[in-house]
Amino acid sequence: MGRQIKGLLYFYRADLQFSFFVFWTILLVMLAISVSMMHLFPVEFMTFSLTGPVYVYCAIIAFLMARHNVPAALKFSATRKNIYVSSGIFFIGMAILQSVIASLLTVFVNRFLLKEGMNLYFIHPMYFAEDSFINRVYTDIFIILFIATISYFVSLLFYRLGLLISGLIVGILFVACTYSIISTNVAMNIVESFQNNIYWFFGQLGMIAIVVYGISWLLLRKITVVAKK
Repeated sequence: MGRQIKGLLYFYRADLQFSFFVFWTILLVMLAISVSMMHLFPVEFMTFSLTGPVYVYCAIIAFLMARHNVPAALKFSATRKNIYVSSGIFFIGMAILQSVIASLLTVFVNRFLLKEGMNLYFIHPMYFAEDSFINRVYTDIFIILFIATISYFVSLLFYRLGLLISGLIVGILFVACTYSIISTNVAMNIVESFQNNIYWFFGQLGMIAIVVYGISWLLLRKITVVAKK
């Protein structure tokens, strides 16, 4: 079991390392251009988002893992339990790595690349609280896990039940969630939770991620190498 999980983790890393390199290369080039423009054309401030693209990238990776890596692992004779465990470990590792890289870049740019009077604001949820390296990492880990597990679950849903049934389920859930937020005090409670204790708010996202990932086992436990259309 342990060796198979290690093998699966190596497979996931090897399969995604090129896209990881391309993603961060593009993001770093865009960041370098933004910093260069601040030096060439003095402005009072400029905004840039590192974490926004990271969230989208992680969601795409999680979706593709369910569509491609899971059936590939089954063809390698991996057990569904080991696929489930290794995917969870991979998501945690991905969340930690991406959040640390983004926070390190933020600190590096602010301390070493910007001159006095230059203000490059990195768009981040912690901008509304105590913005620090640790807080950014803490926040991003839970956000990435939340987004990745939901994307993974939706991808498994489409893989197992097909486009029509899964589309209906996702549509019904989306309408139900939207209606409950609009017609009740859910939206207000979310805003109050965010304002009162931002750390607990993102901790709740982490707990939701655990629940969603736990439910995903119901879709993974009898999955086959053939996706339903």
